[in-house]
Amino acid sequence: RPGFRFWNPAEAGRLIERQLGVLTEIDAALSECEKVVRAGTAPLDYWTRWGAEQAGEVRLRIERARVIYHELHRTLERERSLRAS
Repeated sequence: RPGFRFWNPAEAGRLIERQLGVLTEIDAALSECEKVVRAGTAPLDYWTRWGAEQAGEVRLRIERARVIYHELHRTLERERSLRAS
């Protein structure tokens, strides 16, 4: 229909929530990298060091992605109400 996104409204909410969960998991992994680096008790491999060094920039990108997913969720809710009327 004109004015509606090309998506399956029955599945879109679940997919948006799943992606928000992935962003939360990435943030938790970055926190773990930072913790390991701060503690200095484990040998640093490339991935742990990189995660800790890049955590700030990655978190900015995570926040931008969250904003987009929340906007998509609002669009989905608006479309659901329009479809129901």
